[in-house]
Formats: sequence, structure tokens, C-alpha cells
Amino acid sequence: MVGGLGGLGRAISTYMVEHGARNLIYLGRRSSQSDADQAFIGEHKSMGVDVITVRGKINELDDVSRAVAEARTPIKGVLQLAAVQADENFARLTKEQWDYSLGPKVTGTWNIHATAGIKLDFFLLFSSMSSVIGLPGHANYASGNSFLDAFVQYRNNLGLACSSIDIGPVAAVGFLSDRAVLLQTATLTGFKTLQEQEMLDSIALSMIAKIPDSSKRASTFFDPNVFVLGLESTIPLSSPANRAVWKKDHRMAIYHNDSGSAVDTAASSDQLKSYIANTRADPAILKTPEAASYFAQEIGKRSLASCSRIIGT
Repeated sequence: MVGGLGGLGRAISTYMVEHGARNLIYLGRRSSQSDADQAFIGEHKSMGVDVITVRGKINELDDVSRAVAEARTPIKGVLQLAAVQADENFARLTKEQWDYSLGPKVTGTWNIHATAGIKLDFFLLFSSMSSVIGLPGHANYASGNSFLDAFVQYRNNLGLACSSIDIGPVAAVGFLSDRAVLLQTATLTGFKTLQEQEMLDSIALSMIAKIPDSSKRASTFFDPNVFVLGLESTIPLSSPANRAVWKKDHRMAIYHNDSGSAVDTAASSDQLKSYIANTRADPAILKTPEAASYFAQEIGKRSLASCSRIIGT
């Protein structure tokens, strides 16, 4: 686990231990330095877990190689959680800020791929919603996460396990857990605040993702092993109060089928039944332009409701 002793990493570690993981290696710049880290590691050891901590940078190939060499059993999976941010307006962004933010995600991921990335059951990359919709001041961070999503397709094309999660803010753990203002900003700009269990469920799904057959892929711009988690607006898209940065993005057109509000499928079904009953009495209704428009809206509402259930939004 790279960067696995932060808020998200600890929640994921506990989840893995509870589901049978007994050998964990942590690589990080400050691995096991704090009292909180020591207490967390001690708790795992008391549960029979073999914990190894390696202090180093994922950007440095020697540090990654040293962490891999510490393994006392074959490495079966990698979780790449490393992330650092240097937010800045793009016009003022320096090369140092660009390299600082991209280093752990780009150079670091290549380093893992080169040293421990072949015979793995899973290689899970923690990307961000910023790679999908972007945020002001996040050009470098968004680019690093976009690389992770593309890297999934690269490894899958080699026949190697890899998946990524474009994750939004998690309410109870992680960077935003104790930053109420940032959480509120994230919600207003189109991020759904995730619950910890939603994040853990997505991780379990990502770990068992099958390597897709590249010869059957319909588009090179789509990869089934890249999961987007947390894209939803709780405010209707038609509302002036809605500041979702993605509401005018054509890729999100499905969210406009019902103006961004929740779909009342029960009421809609009753209206549809009534409409169909009227057409049976007067089939000429079906030949009107209004009929085509009405049925298109009803199909859109049901598609939106179906997608919402599938992706948990």
C-alpha cells in the first residue's frame, strides 16, 4: 500500500484485514513516524497481521525496489493511494508545482509497474473525480489522475490486472473529513459526499475486476475498469443555486432528463398508465407530435432512474 496510512488508507487497511489480508507493506514518506501510526500498526499486529513499513518516496525507483524486496511473501496486490497537491491558477502554475503533483501518480505508478506490477491479482489506482470534470486550480492534479485512468487501459492491453477509482469526497474519512468548508464547496460544485461503505464497496468491486478483451472493445475512450464514484448533484441542475461545474458537459446529458431532480417513477408510472388507457380508447393520439415527445421523456426518466440504481447515486 502506497500512502496507506492516511485517513482513506487506514479505512481500507482495516477493511482488508477484516476480509482476510495478513501481510501488508506500507510505503510512504512518513510511514510509521507518528504515535497514531504506531497505534494503528500495533492494532493490526495484534490481529495476526504481518506489517512492514518502508519510509521512502514512490517517485524514487530505489525506494520502491526496497519496499518490494522487504516482502516476505509474494506480492499479490498493490493499492496506489499516493497524492499530493499544489493548487494554482494554470497561468501561474510553475514547473516545480506541476512536477510535485504529477510525480507520485505518474513516475510513482511507473515505478510500481516496473518492480512489482506483473503477477498481481489486482493493481488498484486511486484517481479522482478531477480527472473527469476538472476543477479550477487543479490542472496538475487532474492531469496526474487522468494519467492513472489511461494507465489502466495500458496495463489491461498487456493482459495485466489494473483498475482505478475516480473517487469523490468521502464524508467520514480522508482529507475532507474534518474540513467542513471544503466539503460544502465540493457538494455545491457537483460532488456527492460519499459514505465510507460506498468507498469500500467500490474497492471490493475494483479488486475483482476482470481484464477486458481489448479486441472486443468498441471504443478506445472507454475502459470498464475505470470506476467513477460520487458524481451527483443534490440541487436541481436548472436551479440558479446549482454550481456544478459539469452541468453543461454533454457527457452528463442523462442528468438533464429530469432537470437534475429525483425521478418520481411511481407518479410517472400512474400517468403513463392513464395515457396508454386514453390511447386505447383513441388510437389517433399516438399519431400526434406530442405523443412522441411524451414517450421520449418517459423513457428518459426510466433510464435515469435505472442508472442511478446501478451507480449508487
